This record gives sequence, structure tokens and C-alpha cells, in this order.
Amino acid sequence: MERENRFYVGLKKFLLIVGILILLYLLNTWQWGELKDISLILKNAKLQLFSIIFLAILLEAIPFLLLGTLVSGTIEVLVPQKRLERFIPANRFLAPLSGLFLGLVFPVCSCGSVPVARRLIKKNLPLSGALSYMLAAPIINPIVIFSTAVAFNGSGKAIGGRIVLASSIAFLAAILMSKGVKGKDVLKDIPEDFSEINHNSSSPSKIQKIFQHAEKDFLEMSKYLIFGAFLAALFQTLISRPAILKMAGNHFSSIGVMESLAILLSLCSIADAFVAATFTQFPLSSKLAFLIAGPMVSLSLLTMYLGVFKKRFVVKIFLFVSISIFIITYLLNLTGR
Repeated sequence: MERENRFYVGLKKFLLIVGILILLYLLNTWQWGELKDISLILKNAKLQLFSIIFLAILLEAIPFLLLGTLVSGTIEVLVPQKRLERFIPANRFLAPLSGLFLGLVFPVCSCGSVPVARRLIKKNLPLSGALSYMLAAPIINPIVIFSTAVAFNGSGKAIGGRIVLASSIAFLAAILMSKGVKGKDVLKDIPEDFSEINHNSSSPSKIQKIFQHAEKDFLEMSKYLIFGAFLAALFQTLISRPAILKMAGNHFSSIGVMESLAILLSLCSIADAFVAATFTQFPLSSKLAFLIAGPMVSLSLLTMYLGVFKKRFVVKIFLFVSISIFIITYLLNLTGR
């Protein structure tokens, strides 16, 4: 059975390499003008825009997904169960607070927080701690705080608003979503050959074990990232920016538009502040909705959530987070903040 699994893994890697080589050959042939029919198709403006956005999302997200899987592997191999239990206590309120603090210790992007959260749950840590980390870490980590400060010229309202609102929503979501639920009850069933790594053969070192776990996590999560990037690029290609700007004057629609836009664009939390800052016609509350929704429930993230958690649980997370963001930012809008 193990030999058969290795065969299929090797076959998949071989086919992937062959596919990449064929793609490179076609691109090279097209560049030299030898594929005129394909050239006409590729010159389509919509297709070119789709390709650029799709590749941009992947190039932006893959390094952070890789970082997240390395952190996940490090936690699995080097961090003892008892130490994690001391850091994230099994207390309904302290666990999500510890998860928020963990977001400062492990500064990963939204794509990277998912495999880390799954690893914490698999180590029997409180679900609330893993959830608060997964939702808040991409927003409250020092790198993202710095990029937000640069994009908004050091605006205290923008920086503080993003941190406070994200932490509050993540904290509430973690408490409510984990009430009466155990972590492993919401995780999808993972095939044995993915979740277990044979550490006995050839006695791999701890570094090798970390990379083995990281490789498994990366290959598993990347397929959901690619699918999410495809959908996000498709929606971005079809979105009309002038139509969006027409809704900037209405308090209700401006928040809905910016939140929906963040979900569809699936930007990295390190770069999304620079995009939000360009929407000068929109009030700050709408921009905050954009800055919080994207790193929590973007389209590419939802596909990754579905690869880790059961569908019903993902739907609950999406509804609670998206509705909470809308209500809170709308109230801020009404108060003129």
C-alpha cells in the first residue's frame, strides 16, 4: 500500500513537471510568432487581464503560504504539546486572547495562517485559540501594521481602527464558533498518507521532519489557493471600476461594495492597504470593511477553509464575520468616523 502511494505521488510530480515544460515550450513558440492562432487568442484584452491578475495573486500568496507551512511544520516537530497548552490555556476567554497574541509572534499572511491554525487544532489546542489566530494574525502582525501605516500616511484612525476591529471580530467569532464544539469535530477527514509522516525510515533529522510536514501542508493547501486565485481573477476581470465608484456616496452601499470587493479581490494583507487607500471617494469606515474582510473571508481564503474545515463550519464563519464587519463599520459610518 505504501509503495502504491509513493508511486502515485511520484506520478503526480512527474506529470506536473511535464505540464510545466509543455507550457514553457508553448509560450516560447508563441513568443517567436510560430503559433499565430494562439497568438490571436492570447491578445484578447480580457484574457490578458485575467492572466495578469491570476499570476499576481499566486506570486503574492505562494511565499506566504510557504512561510505558513514552515511555521506549521516547526510547531509540529519542535514545540511540545505541553508548552502549547501552557501558552494557549483551555479557558473560554483566555484561549482566544492567547491566539491573538500568537498572531504577533508568528507574523504570517492570511494564506499562511490556515495551515498553522489546523496544526494547532490537530495538537488538541482549544478551537477558539486557533480560530482567533487564523482570523486576526494576517491583520495584527507587525508587518501588516507597518504597511497600513505607510499606505495611510500614519493615520491613527486607519491603523488603530483596523487592529481594534479585527481583534474584536476575531475574538467574538472564536468564542461563538467554538461554543460546545471540539476542534477535531470541525476539521475535515484527512487521508492517512497526508496526515502521517513516517519518521522511522532512515531516521530523518528534526529539520528534515519540519520540511516533510511543510511539504505535505503546502501541496495540500496550494490546490485550494490556485482554485481561489482562479475565481478571484475571474471576478476581477468582470468587475467594472466606474460602476463601483458610483456607489461611494451612499453609506449603506459603499460599505457593501468595499467589503464585497475585498472578498472578490483576495489581496494579500500586506498589500491590500495600498489598494484601499486609492479609493479616496469612499469614507474610512468603508475602507476598514475592505481591510478586515479581505484577510478574513476572501474568496481564495474560503476555498482554503473548505479544504481544512467542514462546509457547515466554514459557512458559519463566513456569515458571522461578514455580517459583523458590515454592522460595525456601518455604525462607524453613521457616527462620522
